[in-house]
Amino acid sequence: MPHRVLTTVIALAALVTPTLAQDGCPLERATYAEGDNGYELRFHQPKEWEMYGMTESVFELVGGPQDQTLWGYISGNMGTSRDTGNLFSGCARPGPDDDVLVEDLIDECRVWTGVVYAMTSGEPAFMPFHDEPAPPGILMTDLGRTLRYSLLSGPGDEPWDYFTFKSCAE
Repeated sequence: MPHRVLTTVIALAALVTPTLAQDGCPLERATYAEGDNGYELRFHQPKEWEMYGMTESVFELVGGPQDQTLWGYISGNMGTSRDTGNLFSGCARPGPDDDVLVEDLIDECRVWTGVVYAMTSGEPAFMPFHDEPAPPGILMTDLGRTLRYSLLSGPGDEPWDYFTFKSCAE
């Protein structure tokens, strides 16, 4: 009986700890993990030149079997539609002195675009802005399948579409 109680307490602590850790963490400092292939979503404080159009936050997708780093952003539609994410590979992230990427180059480098949901209490919600509290989870619809057929070399190398809060950068 004492072993059951101890096991239950440990399991509950494991479930509650990530939620407590993420409470004071803004999205721009949050890292999320995908469970099977070691991918991480790493958000960062956006630079002035990264916040064009309806961009709400910027991130990198890092890791996996090929240890790649893709850059991306999430943009909103003034609350009238779902937030959209984009991931890019094969072109450098624009810097402060670079021109805005033209549509042809964007299309050439984009490896994924899809709807992105914050997952809170098991329910989908709009993504927060970069300086708002990070959600417990993020669902990036059709990410794994799209990367599997556009970028990765074999089945099983793709990330799942769901990422859970892992840590908050200092």
